[in-house]
Amino acid sequence: MDLCRLCVRARDGQPVYPPASNYKGGPGVLATPGAWPTYKEVDMAEGTGGAGGSGGGVGVVNQDRIDFFRARGLSPGTAKLYSWQLSRLEAFLQARGTELSSAGPEELTGYVDTLPRTHSLRTQLRSALRHFYEDLGRPNPPLWAVRPPRKPPMRCKALDPNDASRLAEAARARHDQRGLAVLVGLYGALRRAEIASLRWEDVDVDTFRVLGKGERTRFVPIHPVLAEALAEFRQPTGPLFPGARGRSHVNPATIWEWVRVVAAEIGLDGLKPHQLRHTALATANDATGDLRAVQELAGHSRPETTAGYTRVLRRRLTATVEAIDYGTDHSLPGEKRPAKAAPLAYRRVVSALAGSEQETELWCALAVLLQKRPGWRFEISAEYGPVMAWQYGADLSVFAMGLRDRPAWIMLSRQEGPGEWDFLCWDFESAEALAELLEAFETGEPLPAPPSWFPGQDDGGLRVVAG
Repeated sequence: MDLCRLCVRARDGQPVYPPASNYKGGPGVLATPGAWPTYKEVDMAEGTGGAGGSGGGVGVVNQDRIDFFRARGLSPGTAKLYSWQLSRLEAFLQARGTELSSAGPEELTGYVDTLPRTHSLRTQLRSALRHFYEDLGRPNPPLWAVRPPRKPPMRCKALDPNDASRLAEAARARHDQRGLAVLVGLYGALRRAEIASLRWEDVDVDTFRVLGKGERTRFVPIHPVLAEALAEFRQPTGPLFPGARGRSHVNPATIWEWVRVVAAEIGLDGLKPHQLRHTALATANDATGDLRAVQELAGHSRPETTAGYTRVLRRRLTATVEAIDYGTDHSLPGEKRPAKAAPLAYRRVVSALAGSEQETELWCALAVLLQKRPGWRFEISAEYGPVMAWQYGADLSVFAMGLRDRPAWIMLSRQEGPGEWDFLCWDFESAEALAELLEAFETGEPLPAPPSWFPGQDDGGLRVVAG
């Protein structure tokens, strides 16, 4: 495919740009797709193209320019995109009698006004110009004329768990390379270029060796479902997905098409390979809550990037909105208002860490009791492993505990000295019994002195049984 046919059409030797009718309300959002190439179309483009060939001119994909960007350490995909950006700008300037090397801020601004107002497109242009002018040695280039809009916050595009399950089953049932590519995305969280370039030499018994963005290598564990699928195609060497016409492996755009075909068979039209990656990372983070481990799986250098791939942010925002409560009691006089249930996300955390069903129910009863009380906060400490507590100030804590030899109970603990074991404990069989003590405590009364207390035989603490 020649990108020149997509972007710059020649008429009597002059480039013709997308007409104004392609825009909604002037320069900004394109109404007609195709005037601007997508990443997929750039992937599918030939190495050279355009009216000027590889030596320059109006060509959109200029091999000399691609080689220039590659020599500056950019990846093949980025080099091709930057080459396209500069070639299209160069054609615009030449039509107005200006050279790219001497273009001023007015000319650059005039071109930028013809671009869709997207952060990625304008950032690519600015970066490409920066490399160009640095190599040229031009002092104080007018890069400020290319002003990208603020980058929008990343939105998780993960599939619904039911759709992800259906897609995984459809891919496993195919027993072909298309299905295998989908499974690698769903269970390995790989980018489409990483999927396309996988080689059997990099597939160990239980690990992928993946060369990702920035030429960074990471090792990805192989999921048992994926290991079973890989066993059908196992080869000693060579690419997992061989390319046609002598290419070492398939083009990343081919992975895009395979994912689209497999997804369309179960009614998921327009699915993109990167959504498989979103789905894998979001599902892993939901199940583990370990963002640092998910960051390693993704190969991200910053945890903020990984956070954008997870569903957690939206859940936290939803919980934050639901927490807005102005205390208005709309119940009738004498009518007891029911306690608000423990949040679902809280119940899931407690279920994962607490253990027994009775202990989980006590934890949720604590949430109902304490989540609206001023001064109390829920914490998870990892100092000795995942330990949960409701904290009040620096010295008062509430736990729900369970042992094999007795029913689960609630424990109120107060630090009494600087030592690790200098504390007093009160035990309660229910949240209601604890509430009676807290109501007195919150009015300013001291905690009741124990009628008798003694050193704990097992934990070294001082314990009094209450309630």
